[in-house]
Amino acid sequence: SGQQVNFAEVYISDVELDNDGNLYVSGHLGANNNVLFGNELVDVGNSIGRNGSAPTSPFFGKMGANGEWSWLTVPQPSPSSECSVSSQYPADGAGGVPTAMSISNDGLSIRIVGYFNGCLKFESDATTNRVLYNPNTESSGFVVSLNATTGEDEWVRRVGHIGDASGGAIRLLDVTHSDDDENSNVYIGGYVRELEVNPGSSGLQSVRGDSNGDGLFLVLQTDGSLLSLKDSCPSNDGAAGGRCN
Repeated sequence: SGQQVNFAEVYISDVELDNDGNLYVSGHLGANNNVLFGNELVDVGNSIGRNGSAPTSPFFGKMGANGEWSWLTVPQPSPSSECSVSSQYPADGAGGVPTAMSISNDGLSIRIVGYFNGCLKFESDATTNRVLYNPNTESSGFVVSLNATTGEDEWVRRVGHIGDASGGAIRLLDVTHSDDDENSNVYIGGYVRELEVNPGSSGLQSVRGDSNGDGLFLVLQTDGSLLSLKDSCPSNDGAAGGRCN
Protein backbone atom coordinates (compact mmCIF):
# COMPACT_ATOMS: atom_id res chain seq x y z
CA SER A 1 0.00 0.00 0.00
CA GLY A 2 2.95 2.35 0.49
CA GLN A 3 5.91 3.11 -1.74
CA GLN A 4 8.99 1.52 -0.23
CA VAL A 5 12.09 3.63 0.41
CA ASN A 6 15.58 2.42 1.39
CA PHE A 7 14.56 -1.24 1.08
CA ALA A 8 11.82 -0.76 3.67
CA GLU A 9 9.53 -3.62 4.61
CA VAL A 10 5.81 -2.98 5.05
CA TYR A 11 3.60 -5.69 6.55
CA ILE A 12 -0.20 -5.33 6.52
CA SER A 13 -1.89 -7.24 9.35
CA ASP A 14 -5.53 -6.20 8.93
CA VAL A 15 -7.87 -3.91 6.99
CA GLU A 16 -11.42 -2.67 7.70
CA LEU A 17 -13.84 -0.94 5.32
CA ASP A 18 -16.45 1.49 6.66
CA ASN A 19 -19.84 2.38 5.20
CA ASP A 20 -18.39 5.40 3.35
CA GLY A 21 -15.75 3.40 1.51
CA ASN A 22 -12.83 4.43 3.72
CA LEU A 23 -10.18 1.78 4.28
CA TYR A 24 -8.44 1.45 7.65
CA VAL A 25 -5.08 -0.33 7.68
CA SER A 26 -2.90 -1.69 10.48
CA GLY A 27 0.52 -3.25 10.20
CA HIS A 28 4.17 -2.80 11.02
CA LEU A 29 7.27 -1.38 9.37
CA GLY A 30 10.68 -2.97 8.96
CA ALA A 31 13.24 -2.38 11.67
CA ASN A 32 15.70 -0.01 10.02
CA ASN A 33 13.89 1.85 7.29
CA ASN A 34 11.92 4.84 6.08
CA VAL A 35 8.56 4.43 4.41
CA LEU A 36 6.71 6.89 2.17
CA PHE A 37 2.91 6.94 2.51
CA GLY A 38 1.54 9.43 0.01
CA ASN A 39 3.47 12.63 0.75
CA GLU A 40 4.39 11.70 4.32
CA LEU A 41 7.83 10.25 5.04
CA VAL A 42 7.87 8.07 8.15
CA ASP A 43 11.30 7.54 9.69
CA VAL A 44 11.39 4.73 12.26
CA GLY A 45 14.99 3.68 11.83
CA ASN A 46 17.62 6.33 11.22
CA SER A 47 16.27 8.84 13.74
CA ILE A 48 16.80 6.46 16.67
CA GLY A 49 19.85 4.61 15.38
CA ARG A 50 18.26 1.23 14.89
CA ASN A 51 20.09 -1.76 13.51
CA GLY A 52 18.79 -4.54 11.30
CA SER A 53 17.99 -6.89 14.19
CA ALA A 54 15.75 -4.41 16.03
CA PRO A 55 12.00 -4.97 16.46
CA THR A 56 9.42 -3.54 14.12
CA SER A 57 7.23 -0.46 14.49
CA PRO A 58 3.41 -0.50 14.37
CA PHE A 59 1.46 1.87 12.15
CA PHE A 60 -2.23 2.66 11.70
CA GLY A 61 -3.66 4.48 8.70
CA LYS A 62 -6.81 5.54 6.87
CA MET A 63 -7.21 5.69 3.11
CA GLY A 64 -10.17 7.53 1.58
CA ALA A 65 -12.45 6.11 -1.09
CA ASN A 66 -10.35 8.04 -3.66
CA GLY A 67 -7.21 6.07 -2.72
CA GLU A 68 -5.52 8.99 -0.95
CA TRP A 69 -4.19 8.66 2.61
CA SER A 70 -6.27 10.64 5.11
CA TRP A 71 -3.98 10.09 8.09
CA LEU A 72 -1.17 7.90 9.35
CA THR A 73 -0.36 7.24 13.02
CA VAL A 74 3.04 5.74 13.89
CA PRO A 75 3.84 5.37 17.61
CA GLN A 76 7.50 6.35 18.00
CA PRO A 77 9.82 3.66 19.47
CA SER A 78 11.54 5.54 22.29
CA PRO A 79 13.97 5.04 25.18
CA SER A 80 12.36 4.18 28.51
CA SER A 81 12.98 7.73 29.79
CA GLU A 82 10.30 8.91 27.32
CA CYS A 83 7.84 6.68 29.19
CA SER A 84 8.68 8.46 32.46
CA VAL A 85 10.49 5.51 34.00
CA SER A 86 14.06 5.34 35.25
CA SER A 87 15.11 1.98 33.80
CA GLN A 88 17.14 2.27 30.62
CA TYR A 89 15.33 0.22 28.02
CA PRO A 90 16.85 1.44 24.72
CA ALA A 91 14.82 2.78 21.83
CA ASP A 92 16.23 0.21 19.42
CA GLY A 93 14.75 -2.55 21.59
CA ALA A 94 11.25 -1.09 21.41
CA GLY A 95 8.69 -2.25 18.89
CA GLY A 96 5.29 -3.77 18.34
CA VAL A 97 3.08 -5.73 15.98
CA PRO A 98 -0.64 -5.00 15.44
CA THR A 99 -2.65 -8.13 14.72
CA ALA A 100 -6.28 -7.05 14.26
CA MET A 101 -8.60 -4.04 14.20
CA SER A 102 -12.32 -3.28 14.41
CA ILE A 103 -14.54 -0.25 13.78
CA SER A 104 -16.83 0.78 16.65
CA ASN A 105 -20.59 0.50 16.19
CA ASP A 106 -20.98 4.26 15.78
CA GLY A 107 -18.12 4.44 13.28
CA LEU A 108 -16.30 7.07 15.34
CA SER A 109 -13.41 4.96 16.67
CA ILE A 110 -10.98 2.30 15.50
CA ARG A 111 -9.79 -0.29 18.04
CA ILE A 112 -6.51 -2.11 17.34
CA VAL A 113 -4.84 -4.94 19.26
CA GLY A 114 -1.41 -6.55 19.12
CA TYR A 115 1.73 -7.06 21.22
CA PHE A 116 4.85 -5.04 22.00
CA ASN A 117 8.04 -4.50 24.03
CA GLY A 118 9.75 -1.37 25.32
CA CYS A 119 8.40 2.18 25.07
CA LEU A 120 6.04 3.33 22.31
CA LYS A 121 5.14 7.02 22.40
CA PHE A 122 2.00 8.51 20.86
CA GLU A 123 2.15 12.17 19.87
CA SER A 124 -0.86 12.58 17.58
CA ASP A 125 -2.62 14.79 20.15
CA ALA A 126 -0.46 17.72 21.27
CA THR A 127 -2.37 18.05 24.55
CA THR A 128 -1.45 14.56 25.74
CA ASN A 129 1.59 12.32 25.94
CA ARG A 130 0.21 8.80 25.88
CA VAL A 131 2.70 5.94 26.06
CA LEU A 132 2.76 2.15 26.11
CA TYR A 133 5.57 0.69 28.22
CA ASN A 134 6.65 -2.91 28.74
CA PRO A 135 10.05 -3.23 30.46
CA ASN A 136 10.21 -7.03 30.17
CA THR A 137 11.64 -9.35 27.55
CA GLU A 138 8.26 -11.12 27.43
CA SER A 139 5.75 -9.45 25.14
CA SER A 140 2.71 -7.61 26.50
CA GLY A 141 -0.57 -7.06 24.70
CA PHE A 142 -1.82 -3.63 23.67
CA VAL A 143 -5.20 -2.10 22.85
CA VAL A 144 -5.35 1.26 21.08
CA SER A 145 -8.43 3.38 20.35
CA LEU A 146 -8.07 5.98 17.59
CA ASN A 147 -10.41 8.70 16.39
CA ALA A 148 -11.61 7.45 12.99
CA THR A 149 -11.72 10.96 11.50
CA THR A 150 -8.36 12.32 12.65
CA GLY A 151 -6.28 9.27 13.66
CA GLU A 152 -5.56 10.84 17.06
CA ASP A 153 -5.24 8.44 19.97
CA GLU A 154 -8.24 8.38 22.31
CA TRP A 155 -6.72 5.93 24.79
CA VAL A 156 -4.07 3.21 24.92
CA ARG A 157 -3.95 0.17 27.22
CA ARG A 158 -1.25 -2.35 28.04
CA VAL A 159 -2.27 -5.91 28.92
CA GLY A 160 0.73 -6.90 31.02
CA HIS A 161 1.72 -9.49 33.56
CA ILE A 162 2.71 -9.98 37.16
CA GLY A 163 6.24 -11.20 37.79
CA ASP A 164 8.57 -12.60 35.15
CA ALA A 165 8.94 -15.88 33.26
CA SER A 166 11.47 -16.73 30.59
CA GLY A 167 9.74 -17.68 27.36
CA GLY A 168 6.36 -16.35 28.42
CA ALA A 169 4.18 -14.09 26.30
CA ILE A 170 0.86 -12.26 26.12
CA ARG A 171 -0.44 -11.71 22.61
CA LEU A 172 -3.76 -10.21 21.60
CA LEU A 173 -4.85 -11.60 18.24
CA ASP A 174 -8.40 -10.49 17.48
CA VAL A 175 -10.86 -7.71 18.33
CA THR A 176 -14.51 -7.07 17.51
CA HIS A 177 -17.61 -5.16 18.56
CA SER A 178 -21.11 -6.48 19.23
CA ASP A 179 -23.74 -6.44 16.48
CA ASP A 180 -26.06 -4.84 19.04
CA ASP A 181 -25.90 -1.06 18.62
CA GLU A 182 -26.74 -0.66 22.32
CA ASN A 183 -23.56 -2.55 23.24
CA SER A 184 -20.40 -0.46 22.77
CA ASN A 185 -18.01 -2.88 24.51
CA VAL A 186 -14.79 -4.08 22.88
CA TYR A 187 -14.25 -7.88 22.74
CA ILE A 188 -10.68 -9.21 22.51
CA GLY A 189 -9.15 -12.66 22.12
CA GLY A 190 -5.56 -13.90 22.33
CA TYR A 191 -3.36 -16.18 24.39
CA VAL A 192 -1.14 -16.13 27.46
CA ARG A 193 1.81 -18.48 28.03
CA GLU A 194 3.67 -18.99 31.35
CA LEU A 195 2.56 -15.61 32.71
CA GLU A 196 -0.05 -14.25 35.13
CA VAL A 197 -2.12 -11.51 33.47
CA ASN A 198 -2.36 -8.34 35.56
CA PRO A 199 -5.97 -7.11 35.94
CA GLY A 200 -4.75 -3.69 37.12
CA SER A 201 -7.17 -1.68 39.24
CA SER A 202 -10.27 -3.44 37.85
CA GLY A 203 -10.71 -5.63 40.93
CA LEU A 204 -10.98 -8.72 38.71
CA GLN A 205 -9.09 -11.95 39.41
CA SER A 206 -5.85 -12.47 37.52
CA VAL A 207 -5.53 -15.38 35.07
CA ARG A 208 -2.50 -17.53 34.32
CA GLY A 209 -1.28 -19.40 31.27
CA ASP A 210 0.68 -22.66 31.43
CA SER A 211 3.70 -23.65 29.34
CA ASN A 212 1.54 -24.64 26.37
CA GLY A 213 -0.47 -21.44 26.50
CA ASP A 214 -4.11 -20.71 27.33
CA GLY A 215 -6.74 -18.78 25.42
CA LEU A 216 -7.20 -15.25 26.77
CA PHE A 217 -10.46 -13.29 26.58
CA LEU A 218 -11.05 -9.66 27.59
CA VAL A 219 -13.96 -7.24 27.44
CA LEU A 220 -13.23 -3.50 27.60
CA GLN A 221 -15.74 -0.72 27.95
CA THR A 222 -15.78 2.12 25.44
CA ASP A 223 -13.44 4.20 27.65
CA GLY A 224 -10.89 1.39 27.79
CA SER A 225 -11.65 0.19 31.31
CA LEU A 226 -11.48 -3.58 31.87
CA LEU A 227 -14.89 -5.21 32.29
CA SER A 228 -14.05 -8.92 32.05
CA LEU A 229 -10.89 -11.05 32.09
CA LYS A 230 -11.06 -14.83 31.47
CA ASP A 231 -8.89 -17.64 30.17
CA SER A 232 -9.50 -21.11 28.78
CA CYS A 233 -8.06 -22.92 31.81
CA PRO A 234 -9.37 -21.54 35.13
CA SER A 235 -7.84 -24.44 37.09
CA ASN A 236 -4.32 -23.05 36.68
CA ASP A 237 -5.24 -19.53 37.84
CA GLY A 238 -4.27 -18.27 41.28
CA ALA A 239 -1.13 -18.89 43.31
CA ALA A 240 -1.21 -22.70 43.19
CA GLY A 241 -1.23 -22.96 39.42
CA GLY A 242 -1.96 -26.21 37.56
CA ARG A 243 -2.33 -27.47 34.02
CA CYS A 244 -5.12 -28.05 31.54
CA ASN A 245 -3.02 -29.30 28.63
